[in-house]
Amino acid sequence: MRCNCAGLSPGTVEWYLGRLKLFLKYFNDRLIEEMGEIEIREYLLYLLDFGYSTRSVNVCNSALRFIFAAVVGWNLNYQLIYRRCKY
Repeated sequence: MRCNCAGLSPGTVEWYLGRLKLFLKYFNDRLIEEMGEIEIREYLLYLLDFGYSTRSVNVCNSALRFIFAAVVGWNLNYQLIYRRCKY
């Protein structure tokens, strides 16, 4: 896969790729092309259940949305991947 990461700092790219590796590991290294909104939502809920902060989960959400859009080239249904609001 190629990534058009124009405008992203090297640190951001590295962090996004790290989130992608953890996401793929959670799904036993399934191909990213076989996944979509439902898997992203499941993974984000897992992170919340595991104790990650709302902010951390939302940043991971941004990373996965970017990867699916910029790298895979998919337009995701964002209504299925909601952002968590801090109460």
